[in-house]
Amino acid sequence: MRKEKSLKAANQKKLLTFVVFNLVTATLVLSGYAEFQSALRREAEIDLTLLTRLIGTIVGLPAAGALAVGLLSWLIPKEWKEALVFWQVGARRLPSSEAFTVIAPSDLRIDMVRLARRLGPLPSDSARQSTLWYSAYRKHREEASVIDANSAYLLYREMSATVPFLLVAGTLLGALHGADFTRIAGLAVIIFIEFIAVTLAGRNAGRRLVANVLAIEAGSVEESSKNLVQL
Repeated sequence: MRKEKSLKAANQKKLLTFVVFNLVTATLVLSGYAEFQSALRREAEIDLTLLTRLIGTIVGLPAAGALAVGLLSWLIPKEWKEALVFWQVGARRLPSSEAFTVIAPSDLRIDMVRLARRLGPLPSDSARQSTLWYSAYRKHREEASVIDANSAYLLYREMSATVPFLLVAGTLLGALHGADFTRIAGLAVIIFIEFIAVTLAGRNAGRRLVANVLAIEAGSVEESSKNLVQL
């Protein structure tokens, strides 16, 4: 749990960059690049008071984004985030729910016979697969390949949970500023494509996390066998 929290904290800057990028993109799409560029040019030509206000906005945007990121990170239950990534509910929302029926058999690094010797009978039930996989994860969570995959999974899981809020915020922003329907619809399409991209990335990272743990676990059987031969 402590390791997951530290990885989550390490991902905050990346998630903040993601949110700020989306806010800037929304502004460009809703206002139009020409209008946005013209507004910046006008701001640069006017008095010091308005220029200071512009600088304050630029500085304040990341601060506001950081606050929003932190709030959303703890506001949305972990179960909802997992459901958004895998489009599943219950036990099947976890990447480890198919650890021994889909992920391990399809990974050429994993010898299923050795894995079964190490872990015992391999279950087919989704919940039991996750439970057994987690017991292996606890042993190997400090491995570099596991940390990297876990970090990526947590990041894309947070992004997947953030995108729906960005869609709502962008739509409201466009309506409040009188953007035409075409631009609002265009922004919605962009954000939807982004949602598909980050959820797919989250799925791949989650499955890679599961596979990496099991590959290391299966490999440890081979190491044990060598030790026995030497004895």
